[in-house]
Amino acid sequence: MNARLVVAFLALVSSTGCIIVGTGGTGGGGGQVLRSGNVTFTWSFAGATCNQASSVKSVRVSIPGQTLMNNGVYPCLVVDYPGVVLKDFAGGTYTFTIEAIGYGNEILYSGSGTFTVDRSVRVDIDLTPVGGPNSYAYLNWKFPALQGAANPDCSKAGVANVLVSIDNAAPTTIACKLGWNTNPGVQTPYLAAGTHSIELTAVDSTGYAFYRANSTLTTTAGAPSTSEYTLVWAVGGTAVKWSITDGSVAQTCAQAGITDVYVNFVDAQGNLVYGSAGDPHACTLQGVEYSFLKPGTYGVRVIAAGTGNRVFQSNYSAPPQVTVVAGQFTGMTAAVNVQMFRTQ
Repeated sequence: MNARLVVAFLALVSSTGCIIVGTGGTGGGGGQVLRSGNVTFTWSFAGATCNQASSVKSVRVSIPGQTLMNNGVYPCLVVDYPGVVLKDFAGGTYTFTIEAIGYGNEILYSGSGTFTVDRSVRVDIDLTPVGGPNSYAYLNWKFPALQGAANPDCSKAGVANVLVSIDNAAPTTIACKLGWNTNPGVQTPYLAAGTHSIELTAVDSTGYAFYRANSTLTTTAGAPSTSEYTLVWAVGGTAVKWSITDGSVAQTCAQAGITDVYVNFVDAQGNLVYGSAGDPHACTLQGVEYSFLKPGTYGVRVIAAGTGNRVFQSNYSAPPQVTVVAGQFTGMTAAVNVQMFRTQ
């Protein structure tokens, strides 16, 4: 075959960041002869354009069995377009390798694949760095339905950041909005092509985990894909009601002179969820729901101060027990009843 004529690809084509092969006619099959056509290559470099990848001097295209003009070496931008059109290929299937060359003639990025000519064909490829991991992916996430919203955004879900850990590596903190309802999503670090474990943890501004997902991520060299994960609840809920007794006499908040009641939970390790002070609520509420507790079994403590230096508290030595299950939220109808007795 004669040396290929290189022309600029001037049509407006959007780069997808992966290998895409599309033909201008129907494929050959059932003995049908494949028709000749042009091959248009479009390239990028780890998601970067020619202008962004300033270390790239030129791009080299190799197609076994074919002779290309200038030994297949072209400027990164051909008439301001990141790619070239190679003319008049016979119908058939071809393999190719594309390499990005630096100013020291070193190979910076590379990629390879196949294409089939049946009329004109377009090949978009995102080259990956040489000498290291050669694949990556884009991540998106969403959260379970909440308060009437089928697909709550980060703000409604109460999430500030998502912590992403791949193959048990230290998690990377990513702003939630970067991966919710975005295209293509958040780019992962470079990875060896293959299947990886991935853990996503959605946290609020204090770092408290609300949602979590444990799954897998499959990457392919030169063809970054987008993976979406639906995070599930990492917390559950319960509800607490209280009553007041002075000796054997039941009292109202007003009779006991109680303004605020302090609720606390003791986990299996003896830790207080709300610190030594507890979580304050108006006594007259007579109960409160908790929606964001970590799964586990807790002892419930309630304490309050009344008039005349009186102290009312629940049984700390044998507290009522509640079990919190991720994704389950107990309403007031199933609240644990905690009785406060006057202790002094």
